Amino acid sequence: MAFTLKIQKTAILVLALFVISIPKGHSEDSVSQLTPCKLNDPNNGPCLRDLLQHLLLRGTTTHSIDPYKLKKARVTVDNPNIRLNMNLTQVVIRGLSQSQMKDVIVTDGDHFVLNVNIPKVHIAGNYVMDGRVLLLNLAGKGEFSVDFSDIDVRFTLVAKAVEREGERYFNVETLKSHIKHLGNMHVAFANLFGSNQALTDSANDLFNQNWRELVEVLRPVIEESMDTSIRTQANKIFSNIPARSIILDAE
Repeated sequence: MAFTLKIQKTAILVLALFVISIPKGHSEDSVSQLTPCKLNDPNNGPCLRDLLQHLLLRGTTTHSIDPYKLKKARVTVDNPNIRLNMNLTQVVIRGLSQSQMKDVIVTDGDHFVLNVNIPKVHIAGNYVMDGRVLLLNLAGKGEFSVDFSDIDVRFTLVAKAVEREGERYFNVETLKSHIKHLGNMHVAFANLFGSNQALTDSANDLFNQNWRELVEVLRPVIEESMDTSIRTQANKIFSNIPARSIILDAE
């Protein structure tokens, strides 16, 4: 089974958008509000959880994650069950501000496990699609929306402090995501069969009745896109925040 995913700039697969929309910078005021933690404290879990909740899941005075807007994305999937080429534009994501960092586990000072829950996410925008999904040949364009609920994601990563210009900063070297649970998904694509509304409605019904199968087939692509995008965005954040502002005993 072969999967391919082409990402243009910060473009991502629509099914992964709800977890990768991290703000790209932090103001000095935002950094000053951080409460640094100690890596060598066996009871550091709650401190790290609260720090990362503020750092990664909250917007700043110059960057908002709710709503979060994405100008364009391109999706390419090719496997025995789904062949899909889709361009997305003017994408708006709502609900990410309700994300909750449930817990953080750190081992060896640089290996982190993060568990995150997102109650609800609504994604809307415009699409152009060509492909074959659930035995349906599709060639449509128009508006689309996707609703997710009760999403649990685990991130496993390695982040080490590196020195730059006399200051130490964290760098995420590796990151692996795993969607542990998805409560529900509902999609609505307009004009999947041009002006034939009956066929469009039937296709949307088929997608929504079989959403679990769709998610499982797309899981490798979803998680791969999250890994690449979150690692890139996280390093943009950490490259502007000295390690001492985050971890008191960073080495």
